[in-house]
Amino acid sequence: EECLLCAAAYSAAVKAYTSMVPDGAGGATMQLHTYLDSQELRHWLQLFWEQLPAMRERRAAASERILPAIVFSLASSGLVLLDRTHVATPFDDMVLAVQSRAGHARLDEQCAGESMLLDATDATRPVLAGILQVGFGLAPSNIAWSEEHRGSEEDLLWSTGMTPFGPYSKHVSLSFALRDAVRRAALHAR
Repeated sequence: EECLLCAAAYSAAVKAYTSMVPDGAGGATMQLHTYLDSQELRHWLQLFWEQLPAMRERRAAASERILPAIVFSLASSGLVLLDRTHVATPFDDMVLAVQSRAGHARLDEQCAGESMLLDATDATRPVLAGILQVGFGLAPSNIAWSEEHRGSEEDLLWSTGMTPFGPYSKHVSLSFALRDAVRRAALHAR
């Protein structure tokens, strides 16, 4: 279903940047890339919140919390990501995602000498990760606490396996540890 307010929010959040891309002949060419500023997109969606079709149709009951996952599914074949690097971004009140027909984007990370690829055509796994973060309080498996820095930092050691988090996993299913953590979070919330 087409949403004109969503299109307006999308248009306001489109940004561009340039980068040098190797041309194969030992040189480089400048390339223009578009992306969505997730903070800007969220800002405009919040302004339009009450008028959005899905928000008018369903209101939360007293004991419920509605966590919208808004996915922009683009017909274009150009790569468009949130904040230049993400397919989905979780916020306290929503999960935003974008998918297009761009195929795969090459990441800076490597595994066994092979470049990792980001699937920009299917936002299912990143949206699930965002819902687990916001709705159930699960920390991504690629984030670890550093006592030395007194904050979280990326640690890709645990980003493999049956987890929707991180660049190395391709799984939409949840491991026993994640399913158990979701159940415990639901019990503690009661």
